[in-house]
Amino acid sequence: MTKHNPAARTFASLAEQAKSAFADRPPFKDFLQPAPTLANQYTSDRALAAALGALIPASTLAAWTNDLTRLGARVADGPDGDIFQWGNEAELNPPRLEQFDAWGQRVDRIHVNDAWRKLHGVSAEEGIVATAYEAAHDEDGQWMQRVLQMAKLYLFNPSSAIYSCPLAMTDGAATLIRDKLRLSSGSLPADLRAKLEVAYDRLTSRDPARMWTSGQWMTEWPGGSDVSRTETQAVPIDAAKGIYALRGFKWFSSATECNMTMALARVEDDARLSLFFIELRPDAENGCDKLNGIEIVRLKNKMGTKALPTAELRLNGCVGYMIGERSRGVPEIAKMINVTRIYNSVCAVSAMRRVLAIAEDYAEKRQVFGKLLKDQPLHMHTLHSLQSECLGSTLFAFYVATLQGRTEYPTTTPSAFDRLDTLGASHLLRILTPILKLYTGKRAVAAISEGLELIGGNGYIEDTGIPRLLRDAQVLAIWEGTTNVLSLDVVRVFQRNPECWKTLSEVMSWMASGETRLEVMVGELISYVMGLMGSGRLEVVETNARRLAFNIAHVMVAVLMRRADLDKGEWERWVDEHPLALNVVQTSVVAKL
Repeated sequence: MTKHNPAARTFASLAEQAKSAFADRPPFKDFLQPAPTLANQYTSDRALAAALGALIPASTLAAWTNDLTRLGARVADGPDGDIFQWGNEAELNPPRLEQFDAWGQRVDRIHVNDAWRKLHGVSAEEGIVATAYEAAHDEDGQWMQRVLQMAKLYLFNPSSAIYSCPLAMTDGAATLIRDKLRLSSGSLPADLRAKLEVAYDRLTSRDPARMWTSGQWMTEWPGGSDVSRTETQAVPIDAAKGIYALRGFKWFSSATECNMTMALARVEDDARLSLFFIELRPDAENGCDKLNGIEIVRLKNKMGTKALPTAELRLNGCVGYMIGERSRGVPEIAKMINVTRIYNSVCAVSAMRRVLAIAEDYAEKRQVFGKLLKDQPLHMHTLHSLQSECLGSTLFAFYVATLQGRTEYPTTTPSAFDRLDTLGASHLLRILTPILKLYTGKRAVAAISEGLELIGGNGYIEDTGIPRLLRDAQVLAIWEGTTNVLSLDVVRVFQRNPECWKTLSEVMSWMASGETRLEVMVGELISYVMGLMGSGRLEVVETNARRLAFNIAHVMVAVLMRRADLDKGEWERWVDEHPLALNVVQTSVVAKL
């Protein structure tokens, strides 16, 4: 064909010339960009160091250092980074549902990768749940165990393939059961008490073979966050012993391979829901893996959190034990949700920190336009903004963790950090937890997106793991209450618990005292809140609920930065980059859109 085709002959000749054109030149070497690496994730983290240094006595922090340093190496990508490697392996091998065996028998088994099981084991050994329940060396410092636990979670989460999710519900269930056993000394049926004692021991164990994980079954088709529309029914089998049969459909159950769960259901025609303790495989200790009246309908095909088994479940004759008073299920499970929201927040700031760590190292290695990125003013200005967001959000998250610990372990001595006693800490915990969760959940998505962009095209490549961080972060703004749902919860706090806002405004005023700019900021916020809440128009208050929550978050972080004795430039930068939105949006404006 080439003989009769002049164009082909011409191209063949050119091809030969092209091959020989570089014959007398050195071999071409492909450029290889040095990859960013993760240093020890504890010793290299300025935000975590600042938060712990401000909130924890130096002697206690020194006692934690070896433990946290060792964990910081395990979650990095160096030679000691076994957790990092297991997380990647679990992500590459998502769970699989086997509904029937070869003979048509329903088995409903979820198969997970061995790396996922190793993450369970290491989470037990590291005490990521257990630490909060273990005795401190100093009885007066028992509340600090909650902070140490959150520091471990912060390090573990970004490398864990979101094994932090089942740990959140496990911890929440342990808190709920602990308080129930403490406060219901004679009112619990003997069989239920025995079951709860076993469950608590298992949930808080450091032995991988003994440690249980828990689920939390709330979401159903009709309601989502509106749990009042729950359709699951509960019929008494032996009401005196608290034993019920449950029937219904749970639409979104994360960590479906868990050992137990807490579930909401409606007894007969009750207007309000009740809470039930369920063992998924009650005879597992005897080698029987038969589910307790539960069918796994399908695994969810989610945007992110791919390694985490999440399923739709049908309950049909599932045996459950009522926890607490009948029709008081939502207040009961609130104790669990408070813990899971703090987990959500700590996971959000740790994900921010992970992308920041990658971007910081990349800036030391990537050269553009004749300079390293670290020498490019605009790039570094953007990176510093990300550092500021991470620092402020981390301080906020760990401050709320201290409030959780101080509320769990009351003391008569007011805290030197905020001058609050246990009652004051509980007021602050109630109003700040939803604000922290909605703020960090929302900011994590934006911050990780910014970090990805700082890394450029490589940040968009799946193999780097950065796109996965972004996908996984999106759930943090949804799980345990979307931004809107939590903003309306903040409004309810103002309406039902005015002492919470009173305590918060006093704490912010005290922390701002002596710095005119912060004093003005706090004063503007208080005036805004009084004007909005005093308007008498619920629809206006609800329309502005997000703005209210974000304004409080911006001021709270600013005064915390000042109280933590950070450099003045740190909190001034925060104030510059987080101006208050003080105008009140009228519902008439919204209606026109």
